[in-house]
Amino acid sequence: LSGPRDVAGDSDHSTRLFIADTGNDRVSVWDLVGHTFVGTFGSTGTGNRRFEAPAGLWEGGDTAATESITVSTTVNAV
Repeated sequence: LSGPRDVAGDSDHSTRLFIADTGNDRVSVWDLVGHTFVGTFGSTGTGNRRFEAPAGLWEGGDTAATESITVSTTVNAV
């Protein structure tokens, strides 16, 4: 992680933790049950799943964890 700025839980707030990895222009995903790193999504840019300094995360209540997170950046939100 490089300059993490915000965190959000998955839709049931029990298994996944999403971290705004601001300095790397992505979101990191962690498993809270197994205490393991799951992966990342996003990359630098302004298109779909592309971020420039993601700074805020909000859980949206969907059942698909990666679809339930809204990412706010200095440029766009997805």
